[in-house]
Amino acid sequence: MTKSRRVASVIETTGSAFFDLFEPAEAERLSIQSGLALALEREIVTQKWTQAEAARRIGITQPR
Repeated sequence: MTKSRRVASVIETTGSAFFDLFEPAEAERLSIQSGLALALEREIVTQKWTQAEAARRIGITQPR
């Protein structure tokens, strides 16, 4: 029985999945949106808000 060898291929990336997968305008929008979501999550954790409290303070429904 012979062993098959896999050859690794290298794919160059921009370092951002958004910019690798989407058109530039959409990638920029998604990048900004994810940055805002991360900042919001950090603030919610820092303030020790419940989901309900965070939703009330942000002005959205809890499932959102």
